[in-house]
Parts: sequence; structure tokens; C-alpha cells
Amino acid sequence: HLRSGDAIYDHFHIRKYGKTSVYHASYLALGLELAKKEQGKVILVGDDIKSLEYLVEVIGEDRVISMGNLRDTSKYSNAELFFYDIFFISRAKVLYGTYSALIKIASIISDKVEIRSSYGSFSDSEHYQNLIHDVSLLSKTSPSQLAFMYFHLYIYGEKQGEECDILVSYLKEALKCDMDNDKYRIYIVDTFLKHQKYQEANEYIKNYLQEGRFIRH
Repeated sequence: HLRSGDAIYDHFHIRKYGKTSVYHASYLALGLELAKKEQGKVILVGDDIKSLEYLVEVIGEDRVISMGNLRDTSKYSNAELFFYDIFFISRAKVLYGTYSALIKIASIISDKVEIRSSYGSFSDSEHYQNLIHDVSLLSKTSPSQLAFMYFHLYIYGEKQGEECDILVSYLKEALKCDMDNDKYRIYIVDTFLKHQKYQEANEYIKNYLQEGRFIRH
């Protein structure tokens, strides 16, 4: 289950609230790595159907399909699709997901489904290395999904003690995909300060004060 929702889509303000809900949703490359991890039949379920279909295309294996291919979304209301997905995933042998409502309800419906944490399936180092490899592979996904992946690159890169300039580059790439999201700008300044690059932090803020906007490169 690859949840997107408020933490990713650019029409929700919650995506701007620091790391709030950042582990509630699943970045797209996580689905790619989980599909590779499992050797059997894999069905991708989520609320961003286009991204799931794109992921299936990138994986390019018949054993991996999208939920969108199993039912006609135009024939059902959003509420009906919600319950359809819940009962469907409750029949899985193994269900990967976060702590979203669908996962919790599915586990209540069936005590036979084995629930596994999507994020807990990889170490921080593995998350980081996978993202470095996969973000270019998934470059044609939506800007919202790309921004979310670049933010995770920043998060895991910071955990791995990555260099300041590289961390800032991830945040700037996220900004290119979501220019309205000031949290990336705040994290850029924060990263400069943490690495004692005070001149760079001042320069970045000065550009905003003088031009009424943050620099875009």
C-alpha cells in the first residue's frame, strides 16, 4: 500500500509542515524497492493511480500490477473505492504499508494478513542508497512525488552525515518541483547553519529580503 495524500500532493498545506506525516505516506521509490524485494505476485494499491501505473511501467514485470487495472474507478464513488481497497488488501498474504488507516482496518478485518512496515524494511543507509539510484529512474513521475523523494534524500542523507552542499542540492531539487513550499527554503537555511556556513545562510536570506523571493537555483 503506497499512500500519498496530504503529505505529498501540492494542493494540501500539510506538506509544508516540516516532517509532519512524512512517514505516513510512502515515497514512490519505496514501492519500487519493495516490489524488487518480493519475488512473487505484487499488487500496488494507493490513492495516486497514475503514479502507480507509472511505477508498474518502470518495473516492467508481469508479476507487478497496479490496483487500477483490477477495477474501473469511473464506476465507483470515492467512498466505494476506499472500502474496495480495504477489503482487497485484507486478503493479501503479506501487506507492506505505513500506519495509515487502510492498513489498520485491513489488519482488523483479517488476522491472517502479515503486516510489514514499508520504512522498516530497509535501514537508513539502504533507504539513502536506493533513493540515490531510483530518483533518476523515476524522473518522469509527478512533481509532487519527485519533491517528496528529494526531501527523503535530504532526510536520509542528513542521517548518513552527508556533505552540506549535497544536502542543499536535494532541497533545491525539491523546490524546483514545489516552488510554493517554503519548508525546503527553511531547511536550506537550517542546513547552512548546522554546518556553520553562516555567510551562505546570510546570502540566501538576503536574496529573499532584497528580491522578495528565495533564489531558485
